[in-house]
This record gives sequence, C-alpha cells and structure tokens, in this order.
Amino acid sequence: MNDDITRDEEILLIDYLSGRLGRAEAEQLRQRLEFDDRLRHRRDAIKRTFAAMDLVPRPEPPDDLVARTMAYIGAAEQTERLIARQQLARPRSYWHTFNLRELAAIAAIIVVMIGILLRMLQVARSRGDRNLCTSQLGQIGAGLQTYAMNFDGVLPHADTRHERWLPGGPEPVASNSAGPFKLVRGRYVDGPCVFQCPAVGGPGFTVREGMTDFPSPEHISYSYQHTVGGNILRLDDPQVARVPAQMVVLGDQTPVFRGLRFQPDGLREGVSKNHGGSGMGVLSLAGNVRWVDNAEVGVAGDHIFLADDHHEYRGMEAPVAPTDTFLLPSSSRR
Repeated sequence: MNDDITRDEEILLIDYLSGRLGRAEAEQLRQRLEFDDRLRHRRDAIKRTFAAMDLVPRPEPPDDLVARTMAYIGAAEQTERLIARQQLARPRSYWHTFNLRELAAIAAIIVVMIGILLRMLQVARSRGDRNLCTSQLGQIGAGLQTYAMNFDGVLPHADTRHERWLPGGPEPVASNSAGPFKLVRGRYVDGPCVFQCPAVGGPGFTVREGMTDFPSPEHISYSYQHTVGGNILRLDDPQVARVPAQMVVLGDQTPVFRGLRFQPDGLREGVSKNHGGSGMGVLSLAGNVRWVDNAEVGVAGDHIFLADDHHEYRGMEAPVAPTDTFLLPSSSRR
C-alpha cells in the first residue's frame, strides 16, 4: 500500500469498485476522485488488479469427457485380462506388475476432479462478472440521479427530432446512445468503461472535444430507455413519479436487436446475452439495481425490450406511455 494512502481509504476504494458502497458514499467518493490524484492513482491500480484476475483462462472440459474416461477404463480392464492369461500360461514367477484397474480408476478420478475444478472456476468468474456488472449499473444510476437534479428532473436524452433508430428507410437514423454518453461527457460517471459489461468487455477510447456519442456499438454493452424523436423522460412526470422503483431505464444489452437489425429469435430468449443467458442486471429510475432472469420486470410486468406488445420492428416504434420501458440497442449509428 502507498505511504500516502491510508488503509481505510484503500478499503473504501475496493468497496467502491466492488459495488458495496451506498449511493451517497459512492457519490461522495466519486467527487473526491475528481480532485485527489493520489486516490485516483490508487483506484486505477486496484482496477488493473481486478482486470488481471479476468485474464485467468477458462478452458472448458470436453463434451465427451465421461465417454472417454469409461472407454479408457474398459480398455484397461481388457489389458489386465490379457496379462492374467499370459501369466497362467507361463511358469509361475515372482516379478511385480502394476494393477491396471487401480491405475485406470485413479486416472478417471483425476480427470473428473479437473472437470469439476474448471467448472468451479467458471462459476466463480461468472459470479464476479455479475457482481461487477451490478456495481457499474449502480454507478450509472447515481450519475442519472445527479444529472436529473442538475437539469430540472430531465434524464439524459438524444438531442434529435429524428424518430428512426434502426437503418432501413429514407429517414436519418438517430442514435439513442447519445443520451447516456452525456453522463460520460459531463463526468457524472467514472469514465466510459462503466458502460462496458465486464462479461462482454470492449475496446477503450478517449473522450475528446466535440464528441457527442460513443464511437461505435462495441464501446457500450448496455441498453438505454428510448429517448429519440423528442421522447424525453422526466422525474416529475406524474405517471413516472408513482413508480420510480419499478420503472426500468437501463440494463444489459437487448437480445431483440443485434448488429442494428431486428432479431425475432431474441423475443423467445427474453434475457440479455451479456451473461450467457444466465440472467441480467437492470437499473430502475429510483437507482436500485436488480438481477433478474426474464424481461417482464418493468411496471406491472412490462416487457422491457418491447414497445408495448409489438413483435415486429422497423425502427420507428416508440413507448406507448411514460412508464412503458423500451430499451433500445446500445448504439444506432450507421
């Protein structure tokens, strides 16, 4: 630990990066990080340590592991029977031989144990990705709240009147991700990497003067509430103000739209692909984060990836009510 960083401060940074701080503590620390170089340097060192942990390989056990093990045991038993017949056919001697059945059993146990260990490592890594993902969603939630307080209750939105958010027509295409990018540009979150789900990753980039959006879809792996075509979400909207804890505004990437195209198969999946279909994190307007296993988690069971109950999309659809969550693709730029 650096001499100019106390142990309490280091523990506080670890809790911050692991998502164990409350919203008020996290916001207070985030503000300190903007002006305290020593804290910021130590935070970066801890983040690099977390990233190094992600470099541990995750080899998958082969699908035919059990069949190969049983075949090996069977071959060993046959070899042992051949040796036994040869020993009966020759004069008795006292030379020592290995028990092949025991060796085969030991080998099988070792193979199975390796498979179990690899699976445990994979589960541990997935759990770590999930915890870090929900932590990042919490940081984004704090940034949304602060942004709204600075802009009279209005959440970040795309500054465009264009309504098309998927290519395919004569109209210009609007980018919905320009809304959450305002949190990066205004330093309401701790850098653009907060918008990259740790289970997916992505390339880094430097925020430069004049930038109004993420450089490409690969730089953001979360989906944000529809805010194009003048559709603006306000905290003081009477309908929204009654259900802020149920109103989902951001979550793991939608499976319904991939590669800037509508994917009908995503309607059946019902959960983001970010975490291999095991579940996904969602963020509500009130700032609380949930881990869910289906998409019907909006207000009154609203499907958060659909506009009302539409099952066909051409890129002009919009929420039918202020509380209708409709998470758009991470980036709709051409």
